[in-house]
Amino acid sequence: LSPKKQRAKMLFRLRSAVRPLRQAFRRPCSNVTASAETAVSEQMPTKSVLGRHFLSCALPMVGFGFMDNTILIRAGEAIDRYFSESIKMPSIVAAAWGQVVSDFCGVLSGGVVESASRRFLVPPAFTESQIALRTVQLTGTAGAAIGVVIGCLLGMVNLYNMDLDEVERLKRFAELQGTFEVVIRSAKENIGAKEGSVFLVDDDSQELYSYVATGIKDTIRLPISDRSISGCAALTNTPIIVPDAYADPRFNSAVDKKTGRRTENMMAFPVVSLSDDSKVIAVVMLLNKDSGFSKADQAACKMLSTHIAVFMSKCE
Repeated sequence: LSPKKQRAKMLFRLRSAVRPLRQAFRRPCSNVTASAETAVSEQMPTKSVLGRHFLSCALPMVGFGFMDNTILIRAGEAIDRYFSESIKMPSIVAAAWGQVVSDFCGVLSGGVVESASRRFLVPPAFTESQIALRTVQLTGTAGAAIGVVIGCLLGMVNLYNMDLDEVERLKRFAELQGTFEVVIRSAKENIGAKEGSVFLVDDDSQELYSYVATGIKDTIRLPISDRSISGCAALTNTPIIVPDAYADPRFNSAVDKKTGRRTENMMAFPVVSLSDDSKVIAVVMLLNKDSGFSKADQAACKMLSTHIAVFMSKCE
């Protein structure tokens, strides 16, 4: 063979020997690339799966937030209403106890809320590698955070059907008891009556009930009618002086039987609202003055009733 043909034949043999090696090196690289692409596609969830993951984390937290805020508001308001005055509990302490009740109920009912949410939306199934992905973790955290905020905002709807000023009015109303006791004690000393009381008007039952009464522990209720002296004063909006109680047909002797005392004479003076002078809100009763009650005592009682009306206006 000519030298040229010999060189061509040698190159052909060399290429034939190198080709298998080249294919051997090329085959693993292509496999690695394919495996990496498959792994990436298996690890990274789709947007729809992430969206379902977001909702499945948000939905139970909406329930938690709503329940937590509802119980906190209701429990805190109830504690503030019934215990703040009796044990001198500040409103912030009542709110803290409401949070304790809310957290306790949350622990007991947490599984119920979560299982109920799973009836509406089943969370996606992730592999361990997918759970470790930052995107999956951030999506779940964002869903839970936004869900609890929405739930708490929904729980605040309870505030719309609550009288937020009622508790404050009840507190001021309870404070009136001490004020009325001072007023009645002053009236007894200045006018000379042996006993005194303040009856408040119950509009629902159309009765008077004793709010402050010297020498009486039980609450006395009287109808707003001519069957009692105080009831007649409230009914007619007119002060009444009775020189002989048992000689007056309007006198209700059942009160004496209940208290064990005997009423000799009495004076009843209606207390009218500052905003409406035709509306009677209370009646001041003074009993048993040795010399009997006079027009001068009635004038002093009028001033007394004005002070009581001013105090009660803060509770309206």
